[in-house]
Amino acid sequence: MPVWQPRGPGVGRFQVFVRSDTNYKLFPAGVHAIAELDRWLQSYDEYRNELVVVSEVVTFEREYRCFCRNGRFFCGSSYPLEPYLPVPDHVRGFAETAAARLLTHGSTMVTVDVGVGPDGVLRLVELGGVNSCGIYGSNVADFIAAMGGRGPRPRGRVTRDAAVLRIALLNSIFKRFSE
Repeated sequence: MPVWQPRGPGVGRFQVFVRSDTNYKLFPAGVHAIAELDRWLQSYDEYRNELVVVSEVVTFEREYRCFCRNGRFFCGSSYPLEPYLPVPDHVRGFAETAAARLLTHGSTMVTVDVGVGPDGVLRLVELGGVNSCGIYGSNVADFIAAMGGRGPRPRGRVTRDAAVLRIALLNSIFKRFSE
């Protein structure tokens, strides 16, 4: 017997985007046909008591992950596909506006994911914390500086050894904040 059976005209051609609502990414996020959700639910039955985020499917020409502290952008890049591109100024401004609105709720360090639609309109994809996000092509030095309370530093060429050291430092910072 199906767990849930969608009904109505055209249900076979409609899709939704589904992702985990936890920081642990319990299952892969993806687009699913509504008519196939019963099979999806059975596949991930072990997580039946976990919350999920379900949203409409939206097409983006490009997506950007913006890291903001105290309502100000400090690093970011396009995502999830390479080559990673810098965040354009108008996207930074959009992200800062969203991040600033969260300050009244005590969220001082956030990720703001912004999508650019085919029509050029910016759309908020999601807001999140920095404890479980992908950094993608963002400047790791700026990220670490912001975690430590200092503002962004000028960009410079990062050697492989410096990048490995920064990643180790980043891991220790994450551990400190998660304790």
